[in-house]
Amino acid sequence: MAFWLFVLEGITMSVLILILQLSALIFQDQEWLAVISIIENADTLLKIDCVRFESTKISSELYKNILKEKKLYMSKINLKLEKFRKAFMTLEDIYLKPTTEDRAYIDATIQRFEFTFELAWKFLKEYFSQKGTFLHYPKEVIKEAFVAGIINDESLWIYMLTDRSNMISYTYDKKLADEIYNRIRNYVPELKKLLNIIDLKI
Repeated sequence: MAFWLFVLEGITMSVLILILQLSALIFQDQEWLAVISIIENADTLLKIDCVRFESTKISSELYKNILKEKKLYMSKINLKLEKFRKAFMTLEDIYLKPTTEDRAYIDATIQRFEFTFELAWKFLKEYFSQKGTFLHYPKEVIKEAFVAGIINDESLWIYMLTDRSNMISYTYDKKLADEIYNRIRNYVPELKKLLNIIDLKI
């Protein structure tokens, strides 16, 4: 089974992401798992992402250019979307676990939410800028998303904005931290809904 490695440029100087393209258009899952195993056991500290192109949304023109130039160029908005998606996955992972009173666990959950929310509104900021609407602050970005129908639970997003503003305070306020932690249980499904809507639009 032959395959090529494509360098995904424009991420950071310290992290190199390689995109793998299998030469076969149709292959077995077992073959794919074998490739994953080879990559994971490679003698490198580089981060390597394996992508099955037939399961991604790319145009035929971009696909031809990838095969021709041996490089995969991702737009700025797609890079921001992938960062948001990966952050959400780490948040969802902790969300799926049972609730707890462990302080370290609660703090970790809040920090993951903070990171995910930052990437969410910054993605939306880029999304609107590419449509000619230039915004600068989280609240105005969220307002625009509400007007555009990308989000629809107004009160929940207002709570998210408020909790974002209280992120510094929760460190010194156990009661506030517990309140934010409990609300995050409602935020995760809403953030997932946002990702699903975005996937239909990008």
